[in-house]
Amino acid sequence: MNKIEIERAKTWIKEADYVLFTAGAGLTAAAGINYADKALFAREFPAMLQYGFSAQYEFIGFDNWTPDLQWGYWASHVNLVRFQWPEAEVYRALHQLVQHIDAENTFVMTSNVDAMFERNGFDSERIYTPQGDYALLQCTTPCSRAVWPWREQIDQIIAATDPTTQRLTDLDLVPRCPNCGGVVFPNVRVDSSFVSDHFASSATRLQKWLTQAQQAKGVVIEVGAGFNTPSVIRWPGEQIVEENPDWRLIRINLTDADIPKQISDRAIGFEGDAVSIVSAL
Repeated sequence: MNKIEIERAKTWIKEADYVLFTAGAGLTAAAGINYADKALFAREFPAMLQYGFSAQYEFIGFDNWTPDLQWGYWASHVNLVRFQWPEAEVYRALHQLVQHIDAENTFVMTSNVDAMFERNGFDSERIYTPQGDYALLQCTTPCSRAVWPWREQIDQIIAATDPTTQRLTDLDLVPRCPNCGGVVFPNVRVDSSFVSDHFASSATRLQKWLTQAQQAKGVVIEVGAGFNTPSVIRWPGEQIVEENPDWRLIRINLTDADIPKQISDRAIGFEGDAVSIVSAL
């Protein structure tokens, strides 16, 4: 960790009038929810090992399910990641970085769908999650633009799931669309069926916030946003800094901390563990 660059980044944050936090899956991993962690998967979902699965990331885009196993797994996964995972040190450290700034002068844009920012004390009115929210379901057709919460269903499904097989034993509990009776899935961006209308208000608030901040000193603090979906978090953050000469970018990434040439004089990349780097700022 370069001490000179740490001090430079500290100065940028201290002098900033506005701070935009942007984050990807690397921040979720820094909080302990690493989708590639086989030990975590074996501990939390031991019954899934018998089917040849070894990590949570294997279910991204996976569709070769039977309903009993699909919902036995997904209810437990969403319950763990979205509702039960404890507060994390890295989020507390991020929150601490902006204690000198008026709360309304901070905003969050994240591709993560676990609500960890909100659950760690960030204001939900200033959080934009363009990739969705595990707490909601939607029709996969979709027959309408509706989404709805399913936490009560999660509890019912978990109670009716055999822990030795991870299979739902009561298929009457399989979630269905209340409008057409069709197949549903958590409201996260998987394909073109994703329903995003309800996120429009937070997107509008973010755009209004950015407009207000254009003539001020600002910092984008990006954590764990790599190249899986760079158009969602990584590139927009770079564009904000490129278009606003009084803005700076602090990029924190385990392996992909490179900085574009066009903003190299107004950006710093820290490669390494997010918890250690954020705590040092």
